[in-house]
Amino acid sequence: MSDTNETKEPSIRKIMSKFKNSIPQIIGFVLGGLAGFIYYYKVGCASGTCPIKSNPWLMTLWGAIMGYLIIDILSPIVNKQNTMKKNMGAIDKLIRMLIAVVIVVLYFTHVISGTLEIILLILAVIFALTSLIGFCPLYLPLGINTDKKKE
Repeated sequence: MSDTNETKEPSIRKIMSKFKNSIPQIIGFVLGGLAGFIYYYKVGCASGTCPIKSNPWLMTLWGAIMGYLIIDILSPIVNKQNTMKKNMGAIDKLIRMLIAVVIVVLYFTHVISGTLEIILLILAVIFALTSLIGFCPLYLPLGINTDKKKE
């Protein structure tokens, strides 16, 4: 019985390792799908003659595939350069993510609209991405590092 546990243990580790390596692609897939749905909702195709833009499911799927592909293409470039060192702490990431969630809630409840809506949604995406990556490019010229593990 212990032999089966020993053989299952390495396979579980392999699966977890592959899952951890795929997290950026999964995030790209989800964010792309969300962007595809927002594009359908805001722009769409009212006439119904557009095969992808007139269907919310197809537009969401299209956005998800594009998000996955973009992240999958950029991941080796970012990993090879390794110039992005984490400069954001846990509290900084949490605050940015909460702000992004509040902006998205304000968007879906129609509290914000027009140009302000577009600007705040772009800001929410930037906040979400920087908090997921743990790196803020604006902190570099300002010399800010909120990460407790300074190198």
